[in-house]
Amino acid sequence: MRIDLSLNENVYGIPSNMLQNYRLADYDISKYSNSNILTDYLVNNYELKRESIIMGYGIEDILLRIFHLLLDNKDVLLLADVAWEHYYALSNKVDAKCCTYTMRLDEKHYHFDIDEIIAKAKEYAPKVIIINSPNNPTGNGMTYSQLEYILANCPESIILFDECYMGFEGELSYSKQQSLVNAYDNVIFLNSLSKFFALASLRVGFAVTSPHIVEIYERIKPRWEISPMDLAISKEVLMNQDYFFESAKKIRKTREWFICKVRENTLLKIYDSESNFVYIKYKFACDLGEVLYARGYKVKYGEDYLRITIGRQVDMENIYDIIFEFDERHCND
Repeated sequence: MRIDLSLNENVYGIPSNMLQNYRLADYDISKYSNSNILTDYLVNNYELKRESIIMGYGIEDILLRIFHLLLDNKDVLLLADVAWEHYYALSNKVDAKCCTYTMRLDEKHYHFDIDEIIAKAKEYAPKVIIINSPNNPTGNGMTYSQLEYILANCPESIILFDECYMGFEGELSYSKQQSLVNAYDNVIFLNSLSKFFALASLRVGFAVTSPHIVEIYERIKPRWEISPMDLAISKEVLMNQDYFFESAKKIRKTREWFICKVRENTLLKIYDSESNFVYIKYKFACDLGEVLYARGYKVKYGEDYLRITIGRQVDMENIYDIIFEFDERHCND
C-alpha cells in the first residue's frame, strides 16, 4: 500500500472520537438548510464581521466564482512564476491573460520580491494579483506588513491573498485578516479547512473581504451550498484546534529534521518551508519520484523538482534513506 504524500494533506488527520457525535441521522436531509453555524462561530470567536465572510465549497470553488466576477479576456491576472498550477487552469476558464512576478531564490529559501510585485502591477495593470502564503509549491510566506505595503501601492488591483496553508506555523490569523479588510477594500483572503484542519473531503472554505465584494459574490452564489452536517463538523474542528496545533508541532519538527538531513548529506537542493511540505530542486527529480513511488511513497514531481508532503517521522526517515541511496548512485553523473 502506497502512502500518498503528493496532495499536502494533514497526515495526522482527525481522531475518531472528535466526531463521534455527528451522525447523518441527526440531520433532516429532506429539508433545505441555510445553516449559519460556522459563520456564527467565526464571528463570535475570531473578531470577524458577518458582512465580510463568504462561505464556499472549498477555495477552488470560491476562486472560480471570483474569477468569473472579476476577470474576462481583456483582464490581466498577475501571479508568481512558481505557483500552484491550478491558478492557470481556473484563469483559462475566463480567458484572462496571466503575467508573472519572480519568486526570488537564495541558498536556502524562496522569497517574495515586494518591489517587483509592485513594479509589475504598474507595468501590467492587473485586475487581480494572486499571492499564495505559504506559497505552493515553494513553501515561503509573506508577512502582513509586506502585504499591507503592496495593498497601499496597488490600489487599482484586487489582491487575492491565498492562505490555505495557514496554521502549520502555529497561528490562525483570521482577526488580522479582518483588520486589513477594514483598512483596504481591495483584498480578499482565502481560507481552507482542508489542510491544517484535515477536512479535505468536506471541501469547506471561506473568504474574508470587504462587504461590497461579498454583496457582488452573493448574487451568483447558490442558495444552498454546504450541508449543515459539514458546517457542524467544521465548527467542531475549529473548537478543537489544540489538537491540530499539536499535530502541526510534530510536522514542523519532522520537517526541520528532514530538511537538515537532506541538506547535509545529499546534492539535492531543499528549501526552507513554512508549511506541511517541502520543495526540492534536483536534476534527477523524475527518476527519483518514480523510485519513491516504486518503494511505496507517492510524491509530486516534475522535470527538475519534487514537492513532498511532510509525513510521519518514520515515513520521512524511510524517504530520506531512499533519497540518500539514490543520490549516492547518481552523485557522479
